[in-house]
Amino acid sequence: MAPTSTLAGDGTQANLDGVGTAAQFARPQGLAISRDGRTLYDTDTDSLCLRKIDVASATVSTPLGDCANGGVVDGTSATPARLGFSYGVTVDAHDNVFLTHAWDGVARVVTPAGEISTLRDSTGAAIAFNFPIGVAVANDGSVYVGASNGNQIFKLTLAP
Repeated sequence: MAPTSTLAGDGTQANLDGVGTAAQFARPQGLAISRDGRTLYDTDTDSLCLRKIDVASATVSTPLGDCANGGVVDGTSATPARLGFSYGVTVDAHDNVFLTHAWDGVARVVTPAGEISTLRDSTGAAIAFNFPIGVAVANDGSVYVGASNGNQIFKLTLAP
């Protein structure tokens, strides 16, 4: 059996940035690791923010969302960008982070620069899913979204 250790979190259900067990999470669910293995992303199911963990130092930070006020508002951390309850998370080869917001019925992408936007169709309308939870990115850049209540998996080909 492999040894286990706590990377971050003290077991208290809350949102608190910090190092190692000085940090707190609100039901971590979706986890994705960056391609270089240095950054772990977490979607706490009971918060409205994206959490980021530096694997080497166990430093937890909140790059987007204020963890208390949600919605689907595109923008950056410097603007009033808002996140819904995120479930699925994945990272592509360019370090874009893809999230699914089940209750809002959308999928979103966060660029390495920290800008979040809702995935949209060719007309500019937000792509709607029936309770999207799962998300994955293929090597060719295709994004797959699993709509739990819709019993469907969608393949999205994003414009470069």
